[in-house]
Amino acid sequence: MLSAGSVTPFTITSGSYAPTSGNNNLGTLTLNLSGGSTNKYTAVLTSSGIIRMVESDSTGITGSGVMQKSAANTVFNAGAQTFVFGFTGSDSSGNRVGYVGMLPMDGSGNIAGGLLDSNDNANTTNVCGTPPCTVAGTYQVDGSIPGLWHMTLTTAQTQHFDFFVAAGQTNNQPNPLTLYAVSTDPVDATHPALSGSMVYQFPLTYNNAAFNGTSVSNLTGANANVSLTVGSTDGTSGGTGGTGVFTNTFDQNNNGVIVTVPPASPAKYTYVATGSANGRYIFQMLGDPTKNPVVAPLPFVLYASGANRGFLLDQSSSAVMTGRMDPQPAKASGSYSASGLPGTFAAATVGNSDSSLAPFVQNLLFTFPGGGVANATGTQNPGNHTLTGKYTMTGTGVGTITLTAPAALTYTIYAIDLDVTNFDITDFMMIETDSGVPSSIIFAQE
Repeated sequence: MLSAGSVTPFTITSGSYAPTSGNNNLGTLTLNLSGGSTNKYTAVLTSSGIIRMVESDSTGITGSGVMQKSAANTVFNAGAQTFVFGFTGSDSSGNRVGYVGMLPMDGSGNIAGGLLDSNDNANTTNVCGTPPCTVAGTYQVDGSIPGLWHMTLTTAQTQHFDFFVAAGQTNNQPNPLTLYAVSTDPVDATHPALSGSMVYQFPLTYNNAAFNGTSVSNLTGANANVSLTVGSTDGTSGGTGGTGVFTNTFDQNNNGVIVTVPPASPAKYTYVATGSANGRYIFQMLGDPTKNPVVAPLPFVLYASGANRGFLLDQSSSAVMTGRMDPQPAKASGSYSASGLPGTFAAATVGNSDSSLAPFVQNLLFTFPGGGVANATGTQNPGNHTLTGKYTMTGTGVGTITLTAPAALTYTIYAIDLDVTNFDITDFMMIETDSGVPSSIIFAQE
């Protein structure tokens, strides 16, 4: 948790990247900072040039993150642009906090007509009142640090953030312009410590019809509560009260308690655009329809950045589940298979709400020699652990990785992207689904 006065800018004075012998995408990233300190990260590279990393020095910090090339300086603030955002952090008591919302930026340093939903340990009104709260504000470039911007948001409270312009475009939904942000206020009752990302919202008519397809959602909540959901929205308003139907299956690991809703008995919940075509939706998710009595789903607010994608926030529970929804493209053949996964993947922790779970990075190699054999090998760091096992993949894009080394582990994997040329799987999410063992969210990219 950040404390008052703890936000301090550092200049990266120099750095280096040293590949690990024998691995084509694993290495050590070293950054030398102003003031004389040095940070080291174990890192894996993807074919698109993104670096995923976890800190591996002696500072006692074990965070994880991503590094990517910045967008051209003519992309951000080239005119009026709307961003949706998802921020996560903690309040002054150490409780989990989540924000989602939208920010219309006019290209001249002003924000007007924005929206914000928050959840602070099940309290949804203490930050700015009844959600969604109206947001205004300003933003301006830093005068001396390249790429750094400062942002002030005004609701019932005034809050301050810094953000850097990362990669992405404003004409490509699968690769949207992305900004990385962190709060800079001293932490108190109405100013939590937050960080997250802001993603360009593509101009669409955001009604139920904009969500007509298949998506994968990853969610992280307090105390090692993680889940992955693959769901199909019907693009209609034919349900009760003008709602659409969200048919979904999911895996959840709630601090070692495993819940699985399989494709054979999917949940049929609802979703609905909340009005004004601004990209705000309410989705019903999780719960457990296989139990007797049924465990009711949680309401989630989603701010969409495009069709079948956006930021999610649990509206009511102390778990404060937060995460993202991403579209899952359909294969030309109509199904996924194990033969679409072979390749080398960079995997890293992206969602973790329990400090006892150390983040890690992996380079994974999948091979499919045929005859029903599908092998998984690789290396995990920190620790330089050798990975050995098998994998499966079903027609819905859900599969497993079953490791025998360095220990017997089972991960459930959800495919989220494809190479549109040959329809091979290029990205997937995964969580561990061994009973009694808590898990993080892990993202893997070829």
